[in-house]
Amino acid sequence: MVWAAAKLQWNKDRRTFDELLDEFYAKMYGSAAGTMKQFFDHMEAAWNAPRTVQDQHVGAAAERVAQAASVSPEAIEKGIKLLEKAKNEAGKGIEQERIDITLQGMRYIRGMILQYHLATMLSQTGIADLKGARRLLNIVKRWGSIVRETGHLHETVSGKDNLLSGVLRGFQRSRLPDGTTLLERDRKMLDYPAFFGMIALLEWFRKNDPRALATYATELGASLPESELGDVIRGYLWVIQNRPASLLVNSQFDTDPKAGKGMEAQQPHPGSWGVPPG
Repeated sequence: MVWAAAKLQWNKDRRTFDELLDEFYAKMYGSAAGTMKQFFDHMEAAWNAPRTVQDQHVGAAAERVAQAASVSPEAIEKGIKLLEKAKNEAGKGIEQERIDITLQGMRYIRGMILQYHLATMLSQTGIADLKGARRLLNIVKRWGSIVRETGHLHETVSGKDNLLSGVLRGFQRSRLPDGTTLLERDRKMLDYPAFFGMIALLEWFRKNDPRALATYATELGASLPESELGDVIRGYLWVIQNRPASLLVNSQFDTDPKAGKGMEAQQPHPGSWGVPPG
């Protein structure tokens, strides 16, 4: 704690670090002091527990993924339960408000951690039979639910007037050179492993149970949140269900002058000469 560390720098204060922390918890959280001490001790231990992150991201992307994988889903769930208990113990007043801000932040972080955890599970879970395919579909549903919950929480929290709200609004307003917000960038980085699992799931049904593909594809599509990844998977679903001859609007431009009607005239690239239409 910064407060306890600052107090130790005063020569007059001869108390131990733990004694100072006890004072902090009592003054900050009132009757919920004991549970809040459990919460901070638990989260410190969870943060320091070794965890391996296998990811190819670099720079800011690597930092965001490392944060999402820094604490286990089990640890974050226990931390939230402790905060909920402390909030009830604090009663109404400033102490409860302080705990509630921490609780909202933990719920938001929980969304990021579970989002990446489930996305990674999707990319690493193999499919041996129909039971395995259904298990993967259930993970997709859970992942989609978490993404939507986190988005809703962001909208709710951003409208409030506290430190957490200010940080989230900053992520929404700050934009990269391509116009993407920092929040959108973070979501993409946490989502990307899920893509491979979803494609593997659809391909398994296409090859092993094509008659059931439409049913499961509809179920999968309904589970996807509104996002760039969701659009990609829906596009893939459309392709394998409709099997178009080509995805190009003017796919016959090499052989049919009318194929590009309504578009700017395009000269065929030399590299495409002789290639079968479509």
